[in-house]
Amino acid sequence: MSISLNFHRKWALAIPAVIFGCYALGALFGQDQVEDGDWVAITLVALVGMPFVIFVLAVGALVAIFTRSSSSAPAMRLADRFLPAIVLAISIVIMSGIIQHDARKSKLAFAAAHRSDFSGPPPTAVVYSEGIPDGGEAIVRLPDRNPERLPQSVMLDLTGERIKRCTRLDDEFWACHFD
Repeated sequence: MSISLNFHRKWALAIPAVIFGCYALGALFGQDQVEDGDWVAITLVALVGMPFVIFVLAVGALVAIFTRSSSSAPAMRLADRFLPAIVLAISIVIMSGIIQHDARKSKLAFAAAHRSDFSGPPPTAVVYSEGIPDGGEAIVRLPDRNPERLPQSVMLDLTGERIKRCTRLDDEFWACHFD
């Protein structure tokens, strides 16, 4: 029994290729933009471009559900129709994990590059990114304790604003959002 590549299967193969291909292109060419300080280009692609690509893929997966499959077996016709939607969901979950892993590595590299700024007794913090007009994210050095539980006065000393939520990066560092 040979399995032919009908529209549904081709679409299911194209979905991860497009998603991971876009991410790879962004990783290759986006690094130059970050080093040049062109955050507008990165933000435009990340906030507009990739969601648009995922929207187009989702519309295609939805069309595939309502498009008749050319498979001869009824079970294969049903599987073919839902295959692109399933592959899209799995690809998005995997890509989300990859993006979170890369963001964590980037924040740890930032902490290593600013090691001298973290000198002194903990807690210490360095602003990682600032929002417009306020807020942002800071890397906080505070071993064995969540910075969210610090007194308000200490939060203000660290970031100039209230720390809202923190994610542990390793045994020593936290990535904290502030408003």
